[in-house]
Parts: sequence; C-alpha cells; structure tokens
Amino acid sequence: MPTVGVNREALFKALGQTYTEEAFDELCFEFGLELDEVVVEENGETTYKLDIGANRYDLLCLEGLVRALLIFQG
Repeated sequence: MPTVGVNREALFKALGQTYTEEAFDELCFEFGLELDEVVVEENGETTYKLDIGANRYDLLCLEGLVRALLIFQG
C-alpha cells in the first residue's frame, strides 16, 4: 500500500474542523484507510502518515483525500 504524508493543520483546515488523534484514526478506519504513523517534526508541525489502498490513486494528494472524506461524512 502506498503511504501519503499530510500536514495535520492543512488537513484540518481543509476539512473545516479539528479532530483528536483518536477521532481522526476512527474516521480513517471507517472510511477504509489506516493512520499508520503520527510524526511530530522539530518545528512542531505534525504529519499524519496514511496507508492508502493501491486502487485509490485519487487519495494520494491532500485535495483528493479531503474531497473523499467530506463526501463520506455527508
């Protein structure tokens, strides 16, 4: 499975709401993704590493991931 890294702040801004790490992990699980790793950089930025199914190439960028999650949430 490909792994994509997304900046947490950019992701939450695009989604229009914030999540706890556990809540976002649950959202990913319900959608069929796996929150593989949470990386905190030295500058304080947090990056979520997500495992994406090989057949979901539309989710390999922030915009595609956000669009799919917003549609999934209704």
